[in-house]
Amino acid sequence: MFRGEQTNGIPYIYLGRSKDAIHWDFDENKIRFVDETGKEFMPVYAYDPRLVKVEDTYYIIWCQDFYGAAIGMAKTTDVKYRCQNFLLTPEEWYEERGFVPNVTFPCATIHDSETGRIAIYYGAADTYVGLAFTTVEGIVDYIKKNSVIRPSDTEIGRR
Repeated sequence: MFRGEQTNGIPYIYLGRSKDAIHWDFDENKIRFVDETGKEFMPVYAYDPRLVKVEDTYYIIWCQDFYGAAIGMAKTTDVKYRCQNFLLTPEEWYEERGFVPNVTFPCATIHDSETGRIAIYYGAADTYVGLAFTTVEGIVDYIKKNSVIRPSDTEIGRR
């Protein structure tokens, strides 16, 4: 998934595919954003999410509205949970002060599959790089407890 900057300053997200991670083919049409009811909407600013596949579940991390990292979980194209709160918010001085103050955004993750531990490298105020630690279990539990979507709200597989 890639952010495509437009001449009007509004970025859209596009799907790209590659067999070698060097040469890419991109879909012509932007990815549509829809809310929990299926109604189309355009976010204030669309950042390219980080997408990781673990078995049959995709884990997605994206930056939302300039301020912090939001997180969602999807299975194939079906959104199962979307956290209403930020996963990572500016709280430390180096996250609050810099080129773009009060911004944190994930850049890369390292996952230890044996222990479930995750290290998240993130940008802080567009000036510094931070490192946060968590676990798969901790993130999944947090998302489920704070989701704006509940499995009972929709038929999984239909969305």
